[in-house]
Amino acid sequence: MIKLLVGRGCTLICTDKDKNTPIGLAAYNGHVACVEWMIGMGADVRSRNTGGDSPLLLAAMNGHLDVVKVLAGSGVREDLASDMDNSRATAVLHAASAGSTDALQWLLDQGCSLRDADSTGSSAVRRLAHRGSYDLLRLIHPSQPCVRRVNGRAAGGAAWAARSHRVADHSPS
Repeated sequence: MIKLLVGRGCTLICTDKDKNTPIGLAAYNGHVACVEWMIGMGADVRSRNTGGDSPLLLAAMNGHLDVVKVLAGSGVREDLASDMDNSRATAVLHAASAGSTDALQWLLDQGCSLRDADSTGSSAVRRLAHRGSYDLLRLIHPSQPCVRRVNGRAAGGAAWAARSHRVADHSPS
């Protein structure tokens, strides 16, 4: 459909009311072939919507590893660890929120960090603990340290010990 529309004069730089571009929407929905085609047509892989989300972040937030890899290969590889939305959430944080084992592991293998936290202090480990994603916590814990501590324990460890789906939002005083 997108090829037909572009063939009839539509442009890849149009946006919806939230400033989502066609490549951003394709990334969000995991349409890898569309993303590849749009990259070939010169779509802006660094576009941002009103939430500050790039196509890379939109793909990561739904765990679309294949799209993340295509975007990384198109020149945003250097943005893997530093790209963040308006709330300072990175691709790792979005992959953790999505509960995507493959995307999270691949991003960590590329050098991304579990230490990143968004503007509320929520880290990837905290997001995994909140979701109750103990399989993912086992994948990364304790091999990666995390920043936030609750009662002297790393956020993931605290949630794991309590078998809780939520982690306290405050550090010990």
